[in-house]
Amino acid sequence: MSLHDSVSTACPSPALRLCGVVKRFPRFQLGPLDFELQPGTALALLGVNGGGKSTLLRILLGLLRPDSGTVEVLGLPMPEREHDIKVEIGFVSEALLVACILTAIFWLQSRKRSFL
Repeated sequence: MSLHDSVSTACPSPALRLCGVVKRFPRFQLGPLDFELQPGTALALLGVNGGGKSTLLRILLGLLRPDSGTVEVLGLPMPEREHDIKVEIGFVSEALLVACILTAIFWLQSRKRSFL
């Protein structure tokens, strides 16, 4: 085992890295955020409505571009390697789940009349 091998195993690249990430809206600014999350670490985003939780997730998923700063996911730069990142991660939004369930229920209820 070489020195390089032991260093790379002892210090894996962060699962998430944000450096100076800022996203501005007319009445809200997220950041600047500087943050690293190591592999195998759990993270909970807690905060008031409108506090930036969903904005941060959208940035991490490549759905929204920060106005400044850099984002890395699994050691890869976002958005430059967005496709490679998305092959490796998954995300299910609570809101999306509710929308799908409600859509299915609405469809079944609207079709119920057809089967009577």
